[in-house]
Amino acid sequence: MITDEYDFKYESGYGTQGLKDDFITGYNNLAYRHQELGHITPYNIRIEFDYKIR
Repeated sequence: MITDEYDFKYESGYGTQGLKDDFITGYNNLAYRHQELGHITPYNIRIEFDYKIR
């Protein structure tokens, strides 16, 4: 089973790939702000696997 929470966390550091990482971090933080305002709701994800070892 895999579980996770789909949400956005504030990112303070910027990456090493320059402008590309800056845009990704900026859009992530924009989504984080919308989450804080209640426009985006985090939700839990649960994936269960059904398998047999033969």
